Amino acid sequence: MKKLIAGLALFYCNAAFSQTIITTAAAEKKLVVAFKALNHWVSFKDASNKDSLQEANRYFRESLLAVTSTDPASLTYDFKALEQEGLKIASSEDKTFRIYSWPSGGGTARFGNIYQYKIGNKVTAVLKEDVAGAPGYWYSEVYPKKAGGKNYYIGISNATYSEHDTYQGIRIFATDRNGLNDTLSIIKTDKQLSPELGFTYDINTVAKKRGKPVDLIEYDDETGTLTFPDVAEDGTVKNKKLKYRFVGRYFVNVKE
Repeated sequence: MKKLIAGLALFYCNAAFSQTIITTAAAEKKLVVAFKALNHWVSFKDASNKDSLQEANRYFRESLLAVTSTDPASLTYDFKALEQEGLKIASSEDKTFRIYSWPSGGGTARFGNIYQYKIGNKVTAVLKEDVAGAPGYWYSEVYPKKAGGKNYYIGISNATYSEHDTYQGIRIFATDRNGLNDTLSIIKTDKQLSPELGFTYDINTVAKKRGKPVDLIEYDDETGTLTFPDVAEDGTVKNKKLKYRFVGRYFVNVKE
């Protein structure tokens, strides 16, 4: 009898899992259609298509937000078809935080973002609203860090401003019982406290990786150290490195 109960439990567990995968996979198919439509209007440079672009972007972001905020399985689902169409997905290794980024049009630096995270057993997703005139970033990596009762996440942000000028930086996120905080100023520079730190450089001065971002920022989880390149005023990336280490409550510049 015990074997029968165990067998039935396993059957229903597998059935529930399969149903979740099918549901998420079906949602991805619809998202791919919406994303292709958005990419179509993003490709146009004519300002007369502005209304169509805005509507396509609104529909895609609301559709993606609906899936990521109501389907917990989406936090760890491999959206291969969407990534092939150009959606950027950066996930933390502990599978509790993810950032979705997509080109929203209006210039090379315009990106939309959705932050998805897990606190306890609950998965939540929030849309990062576009700010007029502000640069839009897409994220290539997310590194998790636990400290002081908080779950911190270090997002590697990227943007392209021209054929030469490229941006890379970090932004700190944190989750606790109150939700997500993306304005946590725990990076100490010589001038201020900030939730982000980055640099603009000439991408032609570094070796490029085909189809992948140039990873100029490194993170060592064991020592809690972020390593940045030193960049000259003309955008040339130099061999010298700048380091910020997590000490107590802040990332502080380490003089070596």
